[in-house]
Amino acid sequence: MAKNTIWEKGDPAWNEWQKNFITVVGKYMANGNKVFPHIPSEEFEELKDDGQVPYEAAYAAYLDSPTKANAKARKEAREPYTRLLQIFIGRHMYYEKYVTDAHRLEAGLPLRDKIKTIRTPSGEYVTIVFEHSGEGRIAGHFRIRGADSRGRPEGSNGAVFKYHVGPKPAASIADLDREWLATNTPFIFEFTDAEKGQHLSVSACWQFKGLKGPWCDIVTTIVV
Repeated sequence: MAKNTIWEKGDPAWNEWQKNFITVVGKYMANGNKVFPHIPSEEFEELKDDGQVPYEAAYAAYLDSPTKANAKARKEAREPYTRLLQIFIGRHMYYEKYVTDAHRLEAGLPLRDKIKTIRTPSGEYVTIVFEHSGEGRIAGHFRIRGADSRGRPEGSNGAVFKYHVGPKPAASIADLDREWLATNTPFIFEFTDAEKGQHLSVSACWQFKGLKGPWCDIVTTIVV
């Protein structure tokens, strides 16, 4: 019987699917990323380096020698890669104007009317607390506003950080020109020597499978 979703496919079929997905997305991000400008290139490279490369190495080792140890290693490599893909797809492939149904079909993704209904974002805000964790590094600890623990709202796959480094604090969310999804707290900001003494301005919101909750007030600190 055929598996119902891409996440339930057996390894041979899933391996071909993930190869095609990475190839298609990479094709549209090439040549200055004019087709998918909403996807940060560093996030796509992280998906490949931290997900695809370890999985394909473990899968190749299993095909070469299908031992129990290699089968376990293959499974253990697929699980985190699956999580990275789910976050990437939920964030970039369904709710951005640049991605069409034709793109989704080419990448082997189901269309919107065939995917599960996603959660409505909650109205919870993010609280950010800075900690200078070394020269050129600032840790951004985040949690639900008003909560004592570091948990996140039910259904959230992380906090989206928007930030800017400049001589003056950012005046509005529109001035924040860098963006990243943090799945675990703290989020580590790293800076060059040229950025020392500049203002780091940050806002964040909870993300729910591609949909974003409300942005918190901008907080600012100095890069040291």
